[in-house]
This record gives sequence, C-alpha cells and structure tokens, in this order.
Amino acid sequence: MIHNLWTNWSVFRWVRLIFGGLMIFEAVSISNYWLLIPGVIFIAIALFNAGCERNNCAVPNKRR
Repeated sequence: MIHNLWTNWSVFRWVRLIFGGLMIFEAVSISNYWLLIPGVIFIAIALFNAGCERNNCAVPNKRR
C-alpha cells in the first residue's frame, strides 16, 4: 500500500490532490468547515489512487 502512494502519478491524481488542498484551504480561510469533508475525500482519493479511471469500475457484461 505504501508503494501505491509513490507510484503511477497521473495528471488526474495531481488534479485531485490540488483540488482537495484548495478546498481545505478555502474551508479554513472562510470558516466554512463543511468544505473540509470533500477536501479530505479528494486528497484521500488522490493519495490512495482510488476511483474509477478509464472505466475500470464497470461491471463486466458476461452472459451465459
């Protein structure tokens, strides 16, 4: 899992990380702490490379 944090950084992972950081910064600067929740979620998705990229989450359509 630690190896996954430091490898395969794509443009979209960087975008999620920066967007999450900006959300946290704005939440603290305008005292809107509800904005911290999606900011932390975006950062976690970027760090752990979770989410559906390139339609990898689709359920295979196998019929027998």
